[in-house]
Amino acid sequence: MSCYLSSADAINALATYWQTMADRGCNTAEQSLTRAIFHAERAETGSDDFSAASESARLFIRTESGSAWSAAFSLLLAANVHAVECRYPGDSEMSETGAEYSNAAPLSIIQYWIQTKQTGKIVGILNSFEYQACEGDNWQESTAFQICEQIRRFLLNDMLKSAGDDCNLSASFEAPEDPRETHMNRVLADINSRAVK
Repeated sequence: MSCYLSSADAINALATYWQTMADRGCNTAEQSLTRAIFHAERAETGSDDFSAASESARLFIRTESGSAWSAAFSLLLAANVHAVECRYPGDSEMSETGAEYSNAAPLSIIQYWIQTKQTGKIVGILNSFEYQACEGDNWQESTAFQICEQIRRFLLNDMLKSAGDDCNLSASFEAPEDPRETHMNRVLADINSRAVK
């Protein structure tokens, strides 16, 4: 299995989507980061100290110029770099980051994707990123993993909202007829009803 550094735009897209969705409703990105840190610490050490996770999130955001987006970007990038270094130890060229990583800013196209219900594009970016980042030690105990899990939940909620009434299907769901089969039966019935000469 190979591993490489995801593009700055890919990491940026994930961080922008995460921050946009985390700041909706009564929630804030800082609260989402706190939950991510809490779940990562619980997975790694078994700790159940939510106030410590909250303080860690507050401090981390402060060190990242007060930006939750920047905090998420840094955590995702660090996890990806760590994975590359684990996969290719001693090969600093593989994990080298350029100016595009340090000069990144939230992507406005993500807002457009959300507004036009094109967030399925984020699914591919997320899957690719996780494929690269999972090479690191303890990936599933990392805060970056928890951010990816939050992104996945946001995407699922987005999909359910765009499904409208179809999202309320339950165990009593009955599949509708396959339109292809219905059409074929209609065509065959029409052909069979013609008089033979």
